[in-house]
Amino acid sequence: MTKFMPHDLTSIFQLLIRLILLNGLFLGSNLPLLITFLIFGIDQSQQSPWLFFAASFTLGPALIALFRSSFAVIARQDVRIYRLYLGTYRHSFSKELLPIYLIQLLLFLLSFDRVIYPLIPGLSLLAPVYFLLRLGCLLILPFMALELALFKNPLKAVIKNSLILFFTKPLLHALTIFYVIFSLLIFNEMPASLVLFTFSLYPYLFISFDYSALTDRITLGKTKQRIERDDLSTNP
Repeated sequence: MTKFMPHDLTSIFQLLIRLILLNGLFLGSNLPLLITFLIFGIDQSQQSPWLFFAASFTLGPALIALFRSSFAVIARQDVRIYRLYLGTYRHSFSKELLPIYLIQLLLFLLSFDRVIYPLIPGLSLLAPVYFLLRLGCLLILPFMALELALFKNPLKAVIKNSLILFFTKPLLHALTIFYVIFSLLIFNEMPASLVLFTFSLYPYLFISFDYSALTDRITLGKTKQRIERDDLSTNP
C-alpha cells in the first residue's frame, strides 16, 4: 500500500478537502455530544458526568470510522471516503466496541473525584493517581480505535495489542499530548477556521507516524489468513 504524500497544490488541496469532509462527518456523527456542548457549554458539560457520559455514546463508533477513513486516505485506497466513514460508523455499533465503552465508563467513574473529595478529604491524596489514570485512558483510546478500525481480532487480542502499543509507542503519546495542547490553543488563541481540521488531522498524523508498522501488520495478517485457507483446502 503506497503512502499518500501531497507533493503539489492539487494533491494538497485534495487532502484538505478530505480532511474537512472527515471533520464534518465526525462532528455530524457525534450530534448528541455537539448539541450538549452548544446548549450547556464545554465546561458545564464536563462538570456534569452523567450528561457527558450519556451524550458521548456515539463517540466510539465515530472514532473507529474516523481512523478507518483516515487510513484509507493515507493508503490511497480507491473508495468514496464518506461512504466508507458512514458504513464503518453504522457497523461499529456492536460488541466489538466494548473496549472503548469500558474506557469511557472508567473515565466516567473517575470524573466523580470532585464530588468525593469534600465528603472524604483524605482521598484528595490520591489526586495524582486519578490524574494518571485519566491520562492513561485518554492515551490508550486512539490505539484501541485504530485496532478496531483496521484489524478483525477477538476482544482479548484488541485489548492486548492496544496495551502493547501503549507501552511501546512513546512518540505517539507525545504526538497526542502535543495535539491536545495545540487544539486548546486553536479554541483560545488561533484562527477559528482551523477548527475545520481539528479532529480529522489528528488521526491522519497519528497513522502517518506509524504507517509502515501498520501496513506490515496488515500484510502479515493477510499472509496468515491465506496460509490457513490453504491448510483447510488441503486437509478437508
